[in-house]
Amino acid sequence: MSFNIEVVKKVPVKVTVQISNEQEKFCQLFARDLKLAGRPFECFMKVYKNDLEPHQTPDFVKKQVKELLTQDNIIQRVNQLLEEDGFNDQNVDKQHLFLINQHADFSTKMKGIEHYNKLKKRTNDAPIIFIPKPIMDWDDELTQPTQIAKEDVKILE
Repeated sequence: MSFNIEVVKKVPVKVTVQISNEQEKFCQLFARDLKLAGRPFECFMKVYKNDLEPHQTPDFVKKQVKELLTQDNIIQRVNQLLEEDGFNDQNVDKQHLFLINQHADFSTKMKGIEHYNKLKKRTNDAPIIFIPKPIMDWDDELTQPTQIAKEDVKILE
């Protein structure tokens, strides 16, 4: 049995590709299983252990896992499953809004507000450096803060 899924190729065009039943099981375990998620070697062993021959070493299996995880259709399918489960911008925005609106933990609330302001570029993290004016310039105004961009500042250790 095989599954048809839509994937985005490097040229942003949706095409339908096929993945095998075993590949779909691997993707489901890798993206959704509570004990195996993010553990490709264990997911591979659970799905393909009956297909392995006794002389195939763990290094051989690791190579197979690496090849599987570099296939576009597998990567796209894992990404689809993660997005379906809430790993997407909309869900993150909802969670962020919840943290900002809650009143139980003010330090978390403040971090959420700071993060929002940083995303919206409402704050500036550039350091303010006071550079004294030369003594000879009597007519100039007193010291004014000068703001320097982060990339212009070098920290000496």
